[in-house]
Amino acid sequence: MARSKPLPRAGDGPLFFVALVLIPAFSATIAASQADWNHVLWCEAYLVTVFSLAAVQGVAPRAYLRLVEGDLGHPLWVHRGAGLVEVCVVALRLRGATAPAGVLTVGLMGGAAWTWLAHHQRPSRFVPAALVLLATLGAASVPAYA
Repeated sequence: MARSKPLPRAGDGPLFFVALVLIPAFSATIAASQADWNHVLWCEAYLVTVFSLAAVQGVAPRAYLRLVEGDLGHPLWVHRGAGLVEVCVVALRLRGATAPAGVLTVGLMGGAAWTWLAHHQRPSRFVPAALVLLATLGAASVPAYA
């Protein structure tokens, strides 16, 4: 059996900022441009996109770690659980249940804060989580698309 390549260092996956900042921002910009540059819609689209992409870790955690987050030192079940919660955030946001989605979001970002700021001491890698928190603040209590 061939051994898989070692995971990149925490936060050094080749698609870290692409998947967690650039693609969601691009998607949100396209959505907002179709609605007279609606700021609330931009925030909602950013959140749905970033959580949809991050949810991949629930079904393919090794690939996600290799390409995006790198070796965080957590067991795979942690990533599977986070992916499940991220799917729940997307489903709740699309249904208009923004309050429970916000609670789950803050919980996930608390984990990101501990991971990047305390454990790995890489504050630059907390930028995607900070953007998620800002978008959560900018999102409507009732979605713009409802």
